[in-house]
Amino acid sequence: RYLQADLSRDGTRAVASSALGVTLLDFTDATSRTIFRGDDNSPLIAIFSPELGSIIAGVHSGGLSVIDDEPPYSAQNYRGHSEPLFGLVHSPSSNALFTSSYDGRIRRWDPDTWASEVVSTGDARVYRVDVTEDGRFLAASQSNGVAAIMELETGDVRELRGHVDEVNSVRIDSTGRRVATTSDDGTVRFWDIETGRSLWHTTALVGDPPQHLSHRGWSRLDDSDESLEQGE
Repeated sequence: RYLQADLSRDGTRAVASSALGVTLLDFTDATSRTIFRGDDNSPLIAIFSPELGSIIAGVHSGGLSVIDDEPPYSAQNYRGHSEPLFGLVHSPSSNALFTSSYDGRIRRWDPDTWASEVVSTGDARVYRVDVTEDGRFLAASQSNGVAAIMELETGDVRELRGHVDEVNSVRIDSTGRRVATTSDDGTVRFWDIETGRSLWHTTALVGDPPQHLSHRGWSRLDDSDESLEQGE
């Protein structure tokens, strides 16, 4: 069972994490190979980092595995979090990686030394993190139903409240002005990064066949693509 996947910048490869390890898929020759085996320390997330020439994996023990992007795919392991590392993002503009964990902490890693420091700590599990392209803001999803925006230079935190269950994922758009969150409450929400104001929300998938609620109303997600109800 694959837990997460990332696509290379040129779209020719993908990397996926699973209990068996990290799998690299090459679409140019339709091959796949396991390049890292976690054994009892399975990777929970893996991403490409072309700036570092590496594939970075976050593992169950809370550490990072830095894997060479070319054969023989040698790996170096580094300790950090005390519980599973679930979120990972590379910020080239700030020359740092940021990770999040069940231990409630967000860490900043220096890719020159692979030393890390805690930039945020709390009681809730932190699932995913993302960073604006300019490295100014970091967004995090948490198990307490709250997402958070941190201004990295000042450490100021703005809470995004509106979900009523665990917030399991967060992504920042390419403009750095909006962030999307998903939750176990079945909704997707869009927020303004600067103000923390909720811009829009939708119920995600309900019913059989599944349905999607958008600004166009309810739509059936099957071959018919039939609109069930039009509305605001």
